[in-house]
Amino acid sequence: MTPTRVAGIITPGLTAYKAVKFFAGVQPGQTVIVKGASGGVGSLSVQIATDLGADVIGIASSHNEEFVKSIGATRFVAYDQEDPATVLADQGDVVINSAMNGAGTDDDIKMVKPNGTVASVAHTSPTTDKPLKFVHVHPTNAMSDREALQAVIDLMRDGKLTVNIGYTLPFNRDGFVKGHQLLEEKHDGRVIIVK
Repeated sequence: MTPTRVAGIITPGLTAYKAVKFFAGVQPGQTVIVKGASGGVGSLSVQIATDLGADVIGIASSHNEEFVKSIGATRFVAYDQEDPATVLADQGDVVINSAMNGAGTDDDIKMVKPNGTVASVAHTSPTTDKPLKFVHVHPTNAMSDREALQAVIDLMRDGKLTVNIGYTLPFNRDGFVKGHQLLEEKHDGRVIIVK
């Protein structure tokens, strides 16, 4: 467990752990669909749900298939090759949407089973006649950050959780500028500034 990996896991780790355990209430044997499965929160959600005994389906760009399967997804759907909402209609007990700004809420509704749960980082609630539980993933103290972080660190220590570090940049003006530029464009892996 290097300092770089720990730094890269804190924020997405807290969000992912709370999304999976607290907001979605994932149980063993459930089918969990994770949108944004190659991203910071999504990749950790895949691993946490897998560790809980869920059957995880990851959705991401086709070039991330190998990575998403390597972290525990038993099935992968490439959104740039097929329509996940069609392919996965009514298949998820839980849909976790960690895509940018919770994009595609209508797709989440199509993919979740009737009476299932959608846990999303979206800022708005959907309008639907389908019976389901829609939960906004947001900062909360109902599950403390300490509890969530301890669980994430324990999983990491036990080799059950890994974080994809995409960029390690120097702790100087150029490093910060480059880091912000990377965050504003499509990038793979966490962006870490190291002193």
